[in-house]
Amino acid sequence: GGVVTAGSGTTGLYADNSTINLSGGYKTIVNGGIFALNKNGSGNLNMAGNASTVIDNGGLGFYVTGDYTTYLSNFVTGSGMLEIELKDSASKLMVVDSPLSAISLNTVKNTFTAGSNLTSNIKISGSSSNTYTALSVQKGKLLTDTAVNLDDITDIYNRTEFINSSVDISSSMSGTQNMQIASGQENYGTGSTAADRARIVINNTGSITLSGNSSTGLFTNFGEINNSGTVSVTGDNSAGLYGTNGSQVVNSGIINVGNRTTGIYAANYLNGTPETYGDGKIDIENSGTIKSSGTVHGG
Repeated sequence: GGVVTAGSGTTGLYADNSTINLSGGYKTIVNGGIFALNKNGSGNLNMAGNASTVIDNGGLGFYVTGDYTTYLSNFVTGSGMLEIELKDSASKLMVVDSPLSAISLNTVKNTFTAGSNLTSNIKISGSSSNTYTALSVQKGKLLTDTAVNLDDITDIYNRTEFINSSVDISSSMSGTQNMQIASGQENYGTGSTAADRARIVINNTGSITLSGNSSTGLFTNFGEINNSGTVSVTGDNSAGLYGTNGSQVVNSGIINVGNRTTGIYAANYLNGTPETYGDGKIDIENSGTIKSSGTVHGG
């Protein structure tokens, strides 16, 4: 048993080609640090009994490279149960770097609920906040395959982070607040070829409806946007599709716009200066429909 507190920039448990045995009411409190790490998958936590950890503000449970289910099953083993309580919206269960396959939002929604078991040895406490961050994914792919309410802070979409990632949208997404973005991604690394650009692809076959001002349906910075669904942005000074820095923006679907709103908007650079990736060009193709219900035009 015992209590370990992991503060900012620290790690509670680190298994480097070794096994750490947990039992007897062991508890870790993570406030700005990370609960447990191993080196390249070379160590594990053996649950000889039940233990718990509390992930406080700014804390992180696990850092995973590749498939998170496989990682967690191999990392936390034994006969006991590790119960994880995530206290608030700044509590993050795991960072996933370069997952091997696309991640379904519907699967995350049904899996990462308070009181559920992630593996046979890991349980999310029923006392966890309904706003904690389930996943922060880098260089992955999200399948948005369940309805999204951007206004609801407890919606699983608002509780996942996908950074430098591709996105496939096949569901409905809606929001009413100002300055909302249904899906936006930036590229990473270097290069300006089509293959470099294809690191970031957003496909929409679903329905996006935003009514707040200064909102954007889909955005990429040196990526690809393909809309064959419906994007409706009816607030002032908004954009349906927005691409910068050599993004390829293709619309074969429907874009609905309101006052002072642009169906497809492109810019050479996001912040006015070249970046390490992209070519600063504008590439737009529209074979779909852009409809305006607005009566006022211009900025």
